[in-house]
Amino acid sequence: MKKPYKLMLIVLSFVGLLDALYLTITKMASIPACIGAGCHAVLSSSFSTVFNIPISVFGAIAYSVIFILSLRLYKDPYREECVWGILGISFLGTLISVFLMSVQSFQLHKWCLFCVLSAVIMVCIFII
Repeated sequence: MKKPYKLMLIVLSFVGLLDALYLTITKMASIPACIGAGCHAVLSSSFSTVFNIPISVFGAIAYSVIFILSLRLYKDPYREECVWGILGISFLGTLISVFLMSVQSFQLHKWCLFCVLSAVIMVCIFII
């Protein structure tokens, strides 16, 4: 993998981590996430938690691991296990993102811009 792609992975995973942390804080503190009713409706729906844990916590964990693996890959380009770890986590994250985007579209009929941003970032990581 070429260095520009490794840098993109680092930047994308860091931005994804910030996004997921922001969503986690707003969910746990019941602070409006963004302007409009879409974010509040999505973040207060039954789909926003798993076992009473905000889904964004799992996203923050995934982005943290991808960030660490990306840094290791940047330092040592021959770490094949890092590539497989990033691929596996981003594949699972993409599947979950597709499901959650379909829930927003077809069931809730509301959109959370920060949730969409997270989904787009995860798909981009998977593609890279």
